[in-house]
Amino acid sequence: MMKLRPACCAALAVLLTVGLCSCGRREAEPPPPKTVLRIIHYESEGQQAWINVFNSFMEENPDIAIDYDLTGGDEYMKLLRARFLSNEPMDIVGVHPGGEEALLYARSGYLHDITGEPFLEGIRPDALESGMWENRHYGVPLHRCYIVCLYNQDIFEKYGLTPPGTWSEFLSICRRLASEGETPIAQGIKEPFVTQLIAIALAVTAVYRDDPHANDKLLSGEAGFSTPEWKKVMEMYQSLAPYFSEGFEDITYHQCLSDFASQKAAMTVMGTFSLQLLKLENPHLRYGAFVLPASEDGDNWTPFSVGGMMAINEQSEHKEEALRFFTYLMRDDVYYRFLSECLNLPVRERIPVDYDPVLEQLASTTGNTFIFMNREWPLELSEAFRRGIQEMFAGLEIDDVLRKLDDVAARLAEIP
Repeated sequence: MMKLRPACCAALAVLLTVGLCSCGRREAEPPPPKTVLRIIHYESEGQQAWINVFNSFMEENPDIAIDYDLTGGDEYMKLLRARFLSNEPMDIVGVHPGGEEALLYARSGYLHDITGEPFLEGIRPDALESGMWENRHYGVPLHRCYIVCLYNQDIFEKYGLTPPGTWSEFLSICRRLASEGETPIAQGIKEPFVTQLIAIALAVTAVYRDDPHANDKLLSGEAGFSTPEWKKVMEMYQSLAPYFSEGFEDITYHQCLSDFASQKAAMTVMGTFSLQLLKLENPHLRYGAFVLPASEDGDNWTPFSVGGMMAINEQSEHKEEALRFFTYLMRDDVYYRFLSECLNLPVRERIPVDYDPVLEQLASTTGNTFIFMNREWPLELSEAFRRGIQEMFAGLEIDDVLRKLDDVAARLAEIP
């Protein structure tokens, strides 16, 4: 009998082992398909911050892929309404807080009830209210914003100007700047959204400071717009026209920001939600902020609102994954990084605002605040208000503008 050498035995063993392994090998199974989470949102200002959040979320949740649309713009509301009506697949939707979208869609059954979810803990009650319907939560407030007057520090220092505390002082600054050949205020009302900013900033002091329940009266039909207070707001707004950018009727939101960022204008009345766009336009711009004064006693209130809000589509097939996304986004470290990248104020008290000096100053020094008045208005009334301002600057008398708004408010007050 032939004997095998030890080396041959070892080689044979290897061959047998390989053979056996080959017989038992199976092709690797493909990974399970990812869940696609479809997100649509109106916040075009902070696109990169959103994209960074989406990417980091997908890294921690490899079973989910996010398909997003951050187009935003004035057509967003119409787009979202059309998608809801046609039942297009959407999982997470950006809804403007308050009566214009969030409460309207919640009442109509389009939004998923998120009451009691842990990621809502620690959020300011006044922020949560913007997404509540009949004591149930339907929207996740993401950040808050103020409407303030941004000013160019270099231009103010050049002429020895300091932030005003009264309406008369503000007008004096505008006159001085105009006399020096400067454009005092970058303003554009081509897009309806921008028309309301100065009106909101003035009304919070001129109307709501002395009557915080003015909206209750307005929406119940008890009062209208044809009042001395609302007429004063419109007159003050109209009196600023000589100090606006030339051709302001045809200037867009982004053109307005660009004029301020490129130092073509000394001031602009804008929401703090625009700071990220200003930084992108001119990272070296030296600017500050003050509350637009609308009084002569120095007691000027600041309009604030939830700037960004998200909700879950009630028809979504991926509610669990959507809840995971909200839990991730509102985690302290992720939330702080998101705010610092999109330059917005937190809706949670414990989150520091040390990522931007202007926001930090506003957060620590702003006195009395009042929510944007039209956050409680139905969409139709808000649209009529914005349109009325455009008509005022096109030549319609203020009394006629207010009467037209009275008609809209009275008709809506009759609708249960």
